Amino acid sequence: MHLISKNAMAYTFHKEKSKNWLRTGCIIAFSVYLTANSAKAQVTIGSGNPPAKGALLDLKENDAPNGNTTTTKGVVLPRVNLTGLNSLEPLLSAADAADPTEKTTHRGLIVYNLTTTANLQEGLYCWDGAKWVNIAGNANDAWLTQGNAGTNAATHFIGTTDNQPLVFRINNTPAVYMGVDNNIALGANTGQPEANRMNIGNVIFGTNLNGTLAAPAGNIGIRTTTPTSTVTVNGSIAGSYHEITETSYDISPTDYVISYIGTADVATLNLPTITTAITGRVYYIKNLTTNCTLTISGGAATLRRGGASPTQSTMTVPPGYHTMIVANANTSGQAWDVLSLQDSHVVNTGWVLVATDIISIINQNQDLTLSNVTENLYFDVINTDLEVTVPADLSGDNRVLLRWDVWGDVSANIASGSIRFAMKEESDARVLNTYESIMTTSWSTPVQNYFRWSAPIVFGLKNVPPGTYTFTLQARRESEVVGTGGSISVLPKLWGAQGKAEVYIK
Repeated sequence: MHLISKNAMAYTFHKEKSKNWLRTGCIIAFSVYLTANSAKAQVTIGSGNPPAKGALLDLKENDAPNGNTTTTKGVVLPRVNLTGLNSLEPLLSAADAADPTEKTTHRGLIVYNLTTTANLQEGLYCWDGAKWVNIAGNANDAWLTQGNAGTNAATHFIGTTDNQPLVFRINNTPAVYMGVDNNIALGANTGQPEANRMNIGNVIFGTNLNGTLAAPAGNIGIRTTTPTSTVTVNGSIAGSYHEITETSYDISPTDYVISYIGTADVATLNLPTITTAITGRVYYIKNLTTNCTLTISGGAATLRRGGASPTQSTMTVPPGYHTMIVANANTSGQAWDVLSLQDSHVVNTGWVLVATDIISIINQNQDLTLSNVTENLYFDVINTDLEVTVPADLSGDNRVLLRWDVWGDVSANIASGSIRFAMKEESDARVLNTYESIMTTSWSTPVQNYFRWSAPIVFGLKNVPPGTYTFTLQARRESEVVGTGGSISVLPKLWGAQGKAEVYIK
């Protein structure tokens, strides 16, 4: 047992009291320090230098102006094994991890994940309030603009992991659409196709697609694995079918088969301007009316039926007829070539009738006295005008056939004579031509008698320029002879006429 003196006890007491006061002073000083730093709300770790003005926490060993190096060390973030892309476990208990408030509170939480699953890779992840977002995975986690290496086709892919479409864009315009119903669209603005359909716009098919402007080689097969032509289709082909009623319609690139069903007497279809870009484009055009004159206009000198160069700006499709036209920018002048024009009721193997006119007169009783026999002058046979329109037949390869059947009589005794016929051609009230001596008929009366005469008059014109024409029959008396004791008691008369004009193209 040790005895301690009073003085010793006093010394001990004072010594312990001094230690208590020292502890108290240190605690107070440290509290003041913490209070001061808490008031600043900014902390530097790694040095005694103040933190950057905009930082709550500044990790640095020294100050370096102008953004230069401030340390030779780094930060080791917490390494965890995340359990799932949508879970805060194991950072929180299962109960807390399911709490919506906790999910929101931990937005911005950053960890380094070590777990590798189908949805998680090793790397930095940030919690966004609902899921972990990989903010610094390795390079192979992304498809790079200069390509990737070390990929595995069994696990790496471009696409979605949910039941949503995939869209590729060019200049922010959809260029490829891959839907969830086996529907695919290729090409700009092709839209979203229906299920199990593919829309293709402005796409080049074939082999040797090397990124150049060279034409690709190879054939394309639709419902066949062995195409033998550039395009082989094992099945039917359908194009757009457009019925129109407008009296003027501009044919568009989306048209293919066009049928006119309007009620107007005249209608016009305007073809697009010929360019090299549309060479080979085909249109099928049908006039389904019974009375409309359907005109196809291609602009100045852009329609061709034959010959080296286009010659006409319009063509006519009569009622019930159809035509097939193809764009041809390879020829001089660039033309819409007419491949066919025919009556839908018959097979066109030759000339096609496109216009007609008829006249019929009886009891005309026209005296053929307006001409002086000795002057050989022709005069119009009244009411025999035939008017027809020659359409723009594209090459001038047309025929105009004209026929008049006329009859009359003459009363004479021991006399004879002739009647010679001609034809007058007019357009826009202007005489273009007179075709003389197209037919002659003769009469003779050895005794006093009425002589009835007739004459079939047929005349043809070739390659008549397009336009509307009026053809009129003309006649004159000639070679009249009266024998001894004879006379012409009643001059030749015209009693009737039948006429017909027809226009054919080929």
